[in-house]
Amino acid sequence: DIYNICVSSSDFVDRIYGDTKEFIDCHVANIKGNLKDTFEQALLKKYYKSWMEFSSGARYLNLLFTYLNRSRNYMHGSDNLYEPMEFTSKESEELPPEIGQIAMHKWQEIIITKYQKELVDVLLAAIEKDRKEESIPFSDLVNGVIHSFVNVEEDELKSLEFYQSVFERRLLEETKNFYGRELARLRESYDFSGFIKAVKNRIDAEQHRSQKFFHVSSHSKVLKACISRLTTEQIDYLNGECARLVKNELIDDLNCLYKLLRLVDNGLNVMLREIESHIKKIGIEVTADLRKENTCEDYVNAMLKVSDRFSSLIQQAFEEDPEFKTIFGKAIRAVINHSNSTGTPIKAAEILARYTDIILRKGSKNWSDAELDEKQTHVITLFRYVDDKDLFQKFYSKFLAKRLIMNGSVSLDAEEEMIKKLKKNIKLSINFSVNVLQSGAWPLSQNSSPYSIPPELEMSLTTFDEYYCTSLHRGRKLVWLPYLSTAELRMTYLKKGYYVTTTSYQMAILLLYNNASSYKRSDIGIRTQLTEKELGRTLFSLEAAKILIKENSSDSDNYKLNLEFGNKRTKFKIASSFIRENPQEITKVHTVLEEERKLFLQAIIVRIMKSRKVLNHNSLLEEVIKMSINRFSPSIGLIKKCIELLIEKDYMMRNEGKQD
Repeated sequence: DIYNICVSSSDFVDRIYGDTKEFIDCHVANIKGNLKDTFEQALLKKYYKSWMEFSSGARYLNLLFTYLNRSRNYMHGSDNLYEPMEFTSKESEELPPEIGQIAMHKWQEIIITKYQKELVDVLLAAIEKDRKEESIPFSDLVNGVIHSFVNVEEDELKSLEFYQSVFERRLLEETKNFYGRELARLRESYDFSGFIKAVKNRIDAEQHRSQKFFHVSSHSKVLKACISRLTTEQIDYLNGECARLVKNELIDDLNCLYKLLRLVDNGLNVMLREIESHIKKIGIEVTADLRKENTCEDYVNAMLKVSDRFSSLIQQAFEEDPEFKTIFGKAIRAVINHSNSTGTPIKAAEILARYTDIILRKGSKNWSDAELDEKQTHVITLFRYVDDKDLFQKFYSKFLAKRLIMNGSVSLDAEEEMIKKLKKNIKLSINFSVNVLQSGAWPLSQNSSPYSIPPELEMSLTTFDEYYCTSLHRGRKLVWLPYLSTAELRMTYLKKGYYVTTTSYQMAILLLYNNASSYKRSDIGIRTQLTEKELGRTLFSLEAAKILIKENSSDSDNYKLNLEFGNKRTKFKIASSFIRENPQEITKVHTVLEEERKLFLQAIIVRIMKSRKVLNHNSLLEEVIKMSINRFSPSIGLIKKCIELLIEKDYMMRNEGKQD
């Protein structure tokens, strides 16, 4: 019976395996004969049907031989009778293959090797038909045959290698060739607008096709080959038309072009520059006509119109991409703070403060609460881009005082609401705290790395310095220690807001990215004035935290703001690189300590001699050691040296005639 067969001698088991292998060879040879003289769709259909029957049968046959497989492995040196054979292990090279493996290897050797070219030719022809939008009635067969090249091997690594050698290499080659021909046809058939839409449809269709037919390992490779032909190699043509689309603000075409260019590394750079230039040009043209009229309401309404116009463009054409939002803010800031040809700025801060006074003062238009709230929001929207925020604060405070004294406010609720909006959205001042330490009481080094204080902190530091050294303590001098300072920054350019605690050096670098999304390493060094060593250490910590991304180029290293940054915690701290102690500082500590010990011992000696008047040498040494032992253990040589110093200074003298 079955049990007796399974526990038979190894010779009998080997005979069963040999007979089964011969049966598999014969069966696969019959399948090969049945596939003879069949072509194209018929070959594909017959192959797939045979594969499904054979793979299913091989699986059941292997299950039938499960115990026998284990017994045979045990006879050939496996440690465990019940341990399944691991096809990828080192022992699998020594142990005989299982029945299922034998069946699959025979399918590879006899069927796929014989019909590989014919099968792949039919598959690639069917895929090309699908790319030409022709109907394929046997699409399920295409998917099944392609995946048979993977499933014929149980080991994942080997299966992918076999699949790539049989099918994927030719697939990628044909993909490049097809889209090379398709590119020429599209360029000839369409204008630019039609071309980019057709390219976008082609890429979307190829992505869907990859998921429909190919193994998952091929999806990104096929899509990359398609994008390379249709977009990457046409980058100059696409960028050449970018200026025209931006100038005419063709939203649909810009959106389509944006979706294509973002698939290419650094593909959006030209479009970003064109958008920034266009916003500046339109905004400056609008403000140029308003300088003669000198009306606050006209200026604010014009700026709001420009802001809303391009905010809508960024939203619709570029899907609120963070890079485009950053460029939009930079361009609007440049427009609002623009100076004319004579160098005279438009004084946006003063105009905005006067406009705020108009809407909050009695006697102006009778706005409803909703309209007044909308006007206040408009002020906040523009105020974000004003450089001279301190000037706005001065004028706003002046006008507010007049309204309150003259009882001219439209309502106190409106005044409070305006102040709340300013505090909530803008933060006119920085939360700033200082620890003042006496240099003699705190063992801290004042030799910190050179450091250019960020403009955002200059006013706070200057104000406190003047207050402390002029009003509070005249004649004192403050020395700032940036290497011991920390800052908490709020990151608002991401979908989720974060609060990050940094060192002052990290803060100085991160604040630069309020004005641009990328800087060269040399530019960061110039702006922050950090030493090369401190700059490298700080940039490394920001890169390790994944807030900045390092981009290597031929001329220098660029550091780009990571617009895809994410963290599990809303509040987190950036770890600073470990700073090793300077050998000179360690030597200095020992030198200072040595001097302090000498003074301490001299004071003890004087105190002892004042009470004793006369004392022999050994007794004096014992008294000094006894009184200083709680602080440190002085050496005899050091005590003698202190005694000699006091004799030289005439604090004490030797007793003539007595050696001790």
